[in-house]
Formats: sequence, C-alpha cells, structure tokens
Amino acid sequence: MVRAGLMMILAAAVAVCIGCGESTSDSSSDPGDNATPAVPSASPTAERAAQAARRTNRKRAIKRAGRGYYAALSAKDFDSAWNELSPSMKDRLGSYSKWRRGYEYTDSTKIQHISLHNVSYKAAIADVTGPVSRH
Repeated sequence: MVRAGLMMILAAAVAVCIGCGESTSDSSSDPGDNATPAVPSASPTAERAAQAARRTNRKRAIKRAGRGYYAALSAKDFDSAWNELSPSMKDRLGSYSKWRRGYEYTDSTKIQHISLHNVSYKAAIADVTGPVSRH
C-alpha cells in the first residue's frame, strides 16, 4: 500500500456552501410604518448552532469533492478530476497535460481518510491518504 498525501484546495466545493442557511428578505411595507415590531435577532446560542451546522455542511461538501476527485481519477475521467481543483491548485500543478501525465501509470486510487485544515468560506486544505495502485 502506498500512502498518497495530497494537499488540495477545493474552492469549488466550498463555493457551493457559501451562505448556507442565510437569507434576506425584501419588505414591501412603508418605511414610516412603525406598527410592525422588528424581528428580534437570533440568540447567541442559536447563532452558534447555525454556524456549526454551516461549517459541518461545508466540511461534508469538501469531503464529497475529494472523494469525487479520486473516483474520477480511478475511472480515468481526468477532465472531471481536473475540474474539481481550484484555479490556485491548477496553477501549482502546472498544465493539464503535465498533471495528466502524472497519472499515466496509476490504475486506481482509493481514499481511506480525509483530514481538513484551514476550512473557510472560500477554500480548504485536505490531506488525503489511501492506497494507489500503479502498473
């Protein structure tokens, strides 16, 4: 078994989760109408719970993208795998053809574990380990 560690920035996956659970409303009432009381803001406890839920959803989306990336590699669907990578990761890897040649002798990859680091609304770093089968 070969340990394959790859630092991936999966900004595209995180972009799906930007604003999860947030909404805005457009009031059509007259600005001078004070008859309707303002809606109280969420309690600090409820806001923390909502933030935790959004963070969990982002982490799940990132892990799905990582699994999708390696599933695409194993299926030899290199276009889909390349499209999972963020522009900054593509810049670090070089051209598509150079990156593609790196998988010339890879038969399959399988994820055993994904550790996420520096998760934000725009990007995350994933340390991925698992066996790589080469010929």
